[in-house]
Amino acid sequence: MKQYNVDEFVWFVPTPKNKCAINFQRERAFNLNTALCAELGHQIEIGFHPSEKVLCLRKATGNVGVKVPLSGSITSAELSEKLIAANFKPPMRFTVTRQDDCWIAIPNATHVPETVNVEKPSKRPRKVNPARILEGVNPA
Repeated sequence: MKQYNVDEFVWFVPTPKNKCAINFQRERAFNLNTALCAELGHQIEIGFHPSEKVLCLRKATGNVGVKVPLSGSITSAELSEKLIAANFKPPMRFTVTRQDDCWIAIPNATHVPETVNVEKPSKRPRKVNPARILEGVNPA
């Protein structure tokens, strides 16, 4: 049998799935997924980068910060206003990575369709059940 040099092989390594993510789908709906909620806890601080579209999240120290409900959906009008003022326009999805004791959230590129089909979809014809039609009809 022929001997192969293992160092010559090109190895396939799948990219790891990012388990932590944030969705900002509409105003007043800033959603942390369950994996990120488990890492951060129920009280967090959110920081905005002054020149780039990047967020930083960390566990709150003391009783200050934003309370995160069990659902992970923060419905704060004040937070929503701050995000929009910092040029974060919904819908957005953020990829979150850990850096020291903080979590850095970088927005993913959003896909906006070029055209939208507003044509009403056709309805499928209803199936006729003759036994049900004759139900309740008395022969005369």
